Amino acid sequence: MNKSKMAGCVGMAVCLLLAGTVFAQGKIDNPMYQSWSKFKVGSSATYKMVSKAAGTTTDMEITYKLLELSPQKAVIELKTVMFVSGQKIDTPATKMDYPAQVDKAGSGGAAPKEMGKGEDSIEVKGAKLTAKWIKTETNVSGSKTTSTVWSNDTIPGRTVKSVSVTQGSTPSESTMILSDYKVVK
Repeated sequence: MNKSKMAGCVGMAVCLLLAGTVFAQGKIDNPMYQSWSKFKVGSSATYKMVSKAAGTTTDMEITYKLLELSPQKAVIELKTVMFVSGQKIDTPATKMDYPAQVDKAGSGGAAPKEMGKGEDSIEVKGAKLTAKWIKTETNVSGSKTTSTVWSNDTIPGRTVKSVSVTQGSTPSESTMILSDYKVVK
Protein backbone atom coordinates (compact mmCIF):
# COMPACT_ATOMS: atom_id res chain seq x y z
CA MET A 1 0.00 0.00 0.00
CA ASN A 2 1.41 3.39 -0.88
CA LYS A 3 1.94 6.15 1.67
CA SER A 4 -0.99 8.23 0.43
CA LYS A 5 -3.43 5.34 0.99
CA MET A 6 -1.95 4.75 4.44
CA ALA A 7 -2.19 8.44 5.26
CA GLY A 8 -5.80 8.40 4.11
CA CYS A 9 -6.62 5.46 6.38
CA VAL A 10 -4.94 7.07 9.38
CA GLY A 11 -6.58 10.40 8.54
CA MET A 12 -9.96 8.65 8.41
CA ALA A 13 -9.33 7.20 11.86
CA VAL A 14 -8.53 10.62 13.27
CA CYS A 15 -11.57 12.16 11.53
CA LEU A 16 -13.76 9.49 13.09
CA LEU A 17 -12.64 10.65 16.51
CA LEU A 18 -14.22 14.02 15.66
CA ALA A 19 -17.54 12.62 14.42
CA GLY A 20 -20.46 14.64 15.65
CA THR A 21 -18.50 17.83 16.32
CA VAL A 22 -20.45 20.92 15.29
CA PHE A 23 -18.57 23.93 13.96
CA ALA A 24 -19.53 27.62 14.40
CA GLN A 25 -17.75 30.99 14.99
CA GLY A 26 -15.27 31.76 17.84
CA LYS A 27 -13.07 29.53 20.01
CA ILE A 28 -14.16 26.28 21.62
CA ASP A 29 -12.54 23.57 23.69
CA ASN A 30 -10.84 21.17 21.30
CA PRO A 31 -12.49 17.73 21.61
CA MET A 32 -9.19 16.04 20.70
CA TYR A 33 -7.35 17.89 23.50
CA GLN A 34 -10.19 17.17 25.93
CA SER A 35 -10.06 13.44 25.15
CA TRP A 36 -6.48 13.33 26.47
CA SER A 37 -6.39 16.15 29.04
CA LYS A 38 -7.39 14.11 32.10
CA PHE A 39 -4.68 11.48 31.52
CA LYS A 40 -1.03 11.52 32.52
CA VAL A 41 1.90 11.48 30.11
CA GLY A 42 2.60 7.91 28.97
CA SER A 43 -1.07 6.89 28.78
CA SER A 44 -1.88 5.17 25.49
CA ALA A 45 -4.51 3.43 23.39
CA THR A 46 -3.85 0.76 20.75
CA TYR A 47 -6.33 -0.18 18.02
CA LYS A 48 -6.69 -2.93 15.45
CA MET A 49 -8.00 -1.48 12.20
CA VAL A 50 -9.16 -3.19 9.01
CA SER A 51 -9.67 -1.02 5.93
CA LYS A 52 -11.03 -2.10 2.58
CA ALA A 53 -10.67 0.19 -0.43
CA ALA A 54 -9.96 -0.23 -4.14
CA GLY A 55 -9.95 -4.03 -3.82
CA THR A 56 -7.26 -3.99 -1.13
CA THR A 57 -7.66 -5.01 2.50
CA THR A 58 -5.21 -3.47 4.92
CA ASP A 59 -4.79 -4.53 8.54
CA MET A 60 -3.20 -2.01 10.86
CA GLU A 61 -2.24 -1.62 14.47
CA ILE A 62 -2.39 2.03 15.52
CA THR A 63 -1.05 3.27 18.86
CA TYR A 64 -1.69 6.75 20.23
CA LYS A 65 0.49 7.76 23.19
CA LEU A 66 0.37 10.96 25.24
CA LEU A 67 3.87 12.47 25.12
CA GLU A 68 3.27 15.96 26.54
CA LEU A 69 0.40 17.73 28.26
CA SER A 70 0.10 21.40 29.18
CA PRO A 71 -2.82 23.80 29.61
CA GLN A 72 -2.13 24.92 26.01
CA LYS A 73 -1.81 21.61 24.15
CA ALA A 74 -1.53 17.84 24.16
CA VAL A 75 1.17 16.15 22.07
CA ILE A 76 0.25 12.67 20.88
CA GLU A 77 2.57 10.16 19.23
CA LEU A 78 0.99 8.10 16.45
CA LYS A 79 2.69 4.83 15.64
CA THR A 80 1.31 2.62 12.86
CA VAL A 81 2.16 -0.92 11.79
CA MET A 82 0.48 -2.08 8.57
CA PHE A 83 0.05 -5.60 7.27
CA VAL A 84 -0.49 -5.63 3.50
CA SER A 85 -0.51 -8.84 1.44
CA GLY A 86 1.27 -10.66 4.26
CA GLN A 87 3.97 -8.00 4.60
CA LYS A 88 4.57 -6.06 7.82
CA ILE A 89 5.29 -2.38 7.26
CA ASP A 90 6.43 -0.26 10.20
CA THR A 91 5.90 3.43 9.61
CA PRO A 92 7.88 6.12 11.41
CA ALA A 93 6.13 7.54 14.46
CA THR A 94 4.62 10.99 13.99
CA LYS A 95 3.58 13.62 16.51
CA MET A 96 0.27 15.45 16.54
CA ASP A 97 -0.31 18.64 18.51
CA TYR A 98 -3.84 19.21 19.79
CA PRO A 99 -4.29 22.79 21.02
CA ALA A 100 -6.61 23.21 24.01
CA GLN A 101 -8.79 25.64 22.03
CA VAL A 102 -9.68 25.70 18.33
CA ASP A 103 -11.66 27.98 16.06
CA LYS A 104 -15.31 27.04 15.84
CA ALA A 105 -15.22 28.05 12.17
CA GLY A 106 -15.98 25.11 9.90
CA SER A 107 -13.41 22.89 8.27
CA GLY A 108 -14.60 23.92 4.83
CA GLY A 109 -16.56 20.69 4.48
CA ALA A 110 -20.06 19.65 5.37
CA ALA A 111 -20.75 19.13 9.06
CA PRO A 112 -21.79 15.57 9.90
CA LYS A 113 -25.53 14.96 10.31
CA GLU A 114 -26.39 13.02 13.46
CA MET A 115 -28.31 9.84 12.60
CA GLY A 116 -28.66 8.37 16.10
CA LYS A 117 -26.99 7.74 19.43
CA GLY A 118 -27.13 5.31 22.30
CA GLU A 119 -25.11 3.08 24.58
CA ASP A 120 -23.59 -0.40 24.13
CA SER A 121 -21.37 -2.78 26.02
CA ILE A 122 -18.09 -3.62 24.23
CA GLU A 123 -15.52 -6.17 25.39
CA VAL A 124 -11.93 -4.92 25.63
CA LYS A 125 -9.10 -6.94 27.21
CA GLY A 126 -11.62 -9.43 28.61
CA ALA A 127 -13.71 -6.79 30.38
CA LYS A 128 -17.00 -5.18 29.37
CA LEU A 129 -16.90 -1.41 28.83
CA THR A 130 -20.00 0.72 28.58
CA ALA A 131 -19.58 2.94 25.55
CA LYS A 132 -21.71 5.77 24.24
CA TRP A 133 -22.11 5.73 20.48
CA ILE A 134 -23.06 8.30 17.88
CA LYS A 135 -23.88 7.60 14.25
CA THR A 136 -23.28 10.36 11.70
CA GLU A 137 -23.59 10.82 7.97
CA THR A 138 -21.59 13.17 5.77
CA ASN A 139 -22.12 13.88 2.08
CA VAL A 140 -19.14 15.36 0.25
CA SER A 141 -18.56 15.52 -3.52
CA GLY A 142 -21.07 12.78 -4.29
CA SER A 143 -19.78 10.39 -1.64
CA LYS A 144 -21.79 9.48 1.44
CA THR A 145 -19.92 8.38 4.56
CA THR A 146 -21.76 6.80 7.47
CA SER A 147 -19.72 6.55 10.67
CA THR A 148 -20.46 5.16 14.10
CA VAL A 149 -18.08 5.91 16.96
CA TRP A 150 -18.25 4.33 20.43
CA SER A 151 -16.52 6.24 23.25
CA ASN A 152 -15.75 5.92 26.95
CA ASP A 153 -14.17 8.66 29.08
CA THR A 154 -11.93 6.16 30.96
CA ILE A 155 -10.00 5.37 27.75
CA PRO A 156 -7.13 7.65 26.67
CA GLY A 157 -8.45 9.43 23.57
CA ARG A 158 -11.98 8.17 24.44
CA THR A 159 -12.51 6.03 21.31
CA VAL A 160 -13.41 2.38 21.91
CA LYS A 161 -14.57 1.45 18.40
CA SER A 162 -15.39 3.08 15.09
CA VAL A 163 -16.97 1.85 11.88
CA SER A 164 -17.04 3.92 8.72
CA VAL A 165 -18.56 3.08 5.32
CA THR A 166 -18.18 5.34 2.29
CA GLN A 167 -20.39 4.93 -0.77
CA GLY A 168 -19.74 6.70 -4.04
CA SER A 169 -17.00 6.80 -6.66
CA THR A 170 -14.41 5.35 -4.26
CA PRO A 171 -16.24 3.02 -1.87
CA SER A 172 -14.41 2.01 1.28
CA GLU A 173 -15.03 0.68 4.74
CA SER A 174 -12.99 0.57 7.90
CA THR A 175 -13.42 -0.85 11.37
CA MET A 176 -11.20 0.17 14.25
CA ILE A 177 -11.48 -1.39 17.70
CA LEU A 178 -9.54 -0.80 20.90
CA SER A 179 -7.25 -3.77 21.57
CA ASP A 180 -5.21 -2.42 24.48
CA TYR A 181 -4.82 0.68 26.59
CA LYS A 182 -2.68 1.96 29.43
CA VAL A 183 -3.67 4.61 31.95
CA VAL A 184 -0.65 6.00 33.80
CA LYS A 185 -1.54 6.67 37.45
